[in-house]
Amino acid sequence: MKTTVLVLLASLPFWTAAPAPAGSSDESVFVQNLRPDQHESLLYVWTSDADAKDPDFVTVIDADPTSPTYATVIATAATSAAGNEAHHFGYTADAGRIFAGGLFSNRLFIYDVKTDPRHPRLARTISDLAATTGYSGPHTFYAVPGGVLVAMLGGKDGGAPGAVVKLDNDGNFVRAMPAPEYMYDVGVKPELNLMVTSIRWATRLWGGTSRRARCSSRRTSTKRPSRFAGCTGPPRAADSSIARSATACGTGR
Repeated sequence: MKTTVLVLLASLPFWTAAPAPAGSSDESVFVQNLRPDQHESLLYVWTSDADAKDPDFVTVIDADPTSPTYATVIATAATSAAGNEAHHFGYTADAGRIFAGGLFSNRLFIYDVKTDPRHPRLARTISDLAATTGYSGPHTFYAVPGGVLVAMLGGKDGGAPGAVVKLDNDGNFVRAMPAPEYMYDVGVKPELNLMVTSIRWATRLWGGTSRRARCSSRRTSTKRPSRFAGCTGPPRAADSSIARSATACGTGR
C-alpha cells in the first residue's frame, strides 16, 4: 500500500478541554485568536490508498512540537471499503465526530474522535448516501447545530440537480435543499445568514470524460446563478499510482 498525502491544516488549541469555542454553531470549530504559545496537538488526515486496493483511512499525526513523536504518524483508522476517493471531511459542531465522504463511492464514514483522540474509531458506515438522501457525490461538509450539511454534487443517478443535504450527528437524513443545477462547494457567512454555493458538473462525468467547464455562484435566497471568473475544466482521469487525499484538521486534544 502506497500513500501520498496532501495536508491542509486547521488548528485548535491543545490546551482547551472542549474542541469548539463555546456556542459555536458553524464549521469554525477551529481555533480563533490563538496565542503564539498555543498550537494543535494532533492532525487528522483523510487519506486514500494509492492503488485503491486497500481500504482508505484516517491518519493521525502528532503535531505537538514538544512530543518525541512529533511529525510522525502515530495511528491509522481504516474504513470498511476501498476506492472511495477520500476527498473532504468535516467535524460535527462539537468536534466529537468526523464525517468523511467518499466522493466516488457515495459512502459516508463517521469517526469518533472524542473517546480517544489519538485513536479514532470508525463508529458508522453509511454505504450509499444516494439511497438514503436521493443525491450523490458528497463533497463539502459544514457543521450546524444538530448535524452536518453536505454539498452533494448531483442527483441519485449522477445527473442534475445536486443539493445541500442535512444529516444529523449520526448520519441520518434530515432534509434536502436542491440546487438549480449541479452542486459543488459551499461557503457560509453566519453573520450575514448567508450560504453561497457553486456549480460544477455531473458526478457521472467525474474523472475527465467531460470537458464541461462551467461554474456559477448563487445566494441561497435566489434561483438565478451568476457567472464568475476562474473556472477550470474537469480534472484528468485519476492516476491510481498517486494517492489523492483530502482535508486534514487539527484537534485540540
